[in-house]
Amino acid sequence: MMNYFKNMPKNDNLIKVFVLLLVIQLHSLFAIGQIDSVSKSILYSVIRDAQPKDQIVYTDKLNDIIIQELKKYLGGRKIKGQDSYLKKIYIKLGRKDRGIITTRLNGFSSLQWDENLFPNSVRIPADSMWTYIYNRLHDITLQVRSAIERGDTALVRQLNLSFRFNKNVFTFTPPIFIKQGEIVLIFYDRICGSLCGTNALDAYRLENGRYKKWLIITGGEY
Repeated sequence: MMNYFKNMPKNDNLIKVFVLLLVIQLHSLFAIGQIDSVSKSILYSVIRDAQPKDQIVYTDKLNDIIIQELKKYLGGRKIKGQDSYLKKIYIKLGRKDRGIITTRLNGFSSLQWDENLFPNSVRIPADSMWTYIYNRLHDITLQVRSAIERGDTALVRQLNLSFRFNKNVFTFTPPIFIKQGEIVLIFYDRICGSLCGTNALDAYRLENGRYKKWLIITGGEY
């Protein structure tokens, strides 16, 4: 993960104050699809972990099904997760953090992401996502068929691998900062080119000025 605070003094209290001020500033930005540089860097790193190269394609908004599912996992007094050692860990939420999460979740229904959110990225309408995926699947099928006819097995293999792992459509939430910015919650859904996909709701923890993946709350392949 990137070090978002590498130019700051090595003082944990200063970092915490900075993050807390940042969290306050984010309240008005998320509802209209704007995002600060720290949150954008976190999201970009998460997406690049899922898709290391090629253009990032993302939907302009979240659908109601995703929002309702997030409320199930984040709407209580504690959040259950699992660390890399498969140990169950609970994040207990006070009134303040529950209020932050509720506000964010309620705001997701009106969120619309800006265009060109990341370098080499393109926004598509969520309402026409499946049309986009079908058209792209049709185009890649024609390219593969042409390569097969020419006997270009290397290109066929390259096209298949690229389409399987790097031709994705992402849907994601803005980061939700809790515990005075020490923990951030992020959800993303990735539909790959061959109509498979993965999704993940994870908790990242601030360690030495860097947000590192800490807990898997829910997610999997489909």
